[in-house]
Amino acid sequence: MQKVKIFTTLTIFLSLALISLLFFFLYQSLYKETLTTKTNNNESTISYLKAAEQEGKEASVEGQIKYVFNNGKDLLLGFNDPHAGYFKIIIKKENWDNFGSNFGSEIGRNKESLYKEGDKVTANGKIQWYQGDPVIYVSNPSQIKIKNN
Repeated sequence: MQKVKIFTTLTIFLSLALISLLFFFLYQSLYKETLTTKTNNNESTISYLKAAEQEGKEASVEGQIKYVFNNGKDLLLGFNDPHAGYFKIIIKKENWDNFGSNFGSEIGRNKESLYKEGDKVTANGKIQWYQGDPVIYVSNPSQIKIKNN
């Protein structure tokens, strides 16, 4: 009788483990599809959530800007608010002239006219680290494509 209980318990445990693995792999395959897309020229575009995994590589990263801030030295485009711990785009002051004469002229949050909170963008460049977060340093407006349609 005790062997039957042990066998039944083991069978139930293994069945649940198998079902859990099945759901895990199903979820992973669906989740990966939402985090990676293909562009027209067959170049892979990744979600800002996957940017840290591509550290040191050239990549196209897409997402919606949730935080725009100019501190007088850098313009930060954050993909989460609060932005700490998430991918961001940084445009250093030395490159602001490449974006137009008024770019970076107002210090503060969401005061930039070229990029606004809510814009959907794709940024191209090498993924690096800034204060523990993945970042692309952008020096030219051609590296950022606004996709609001």
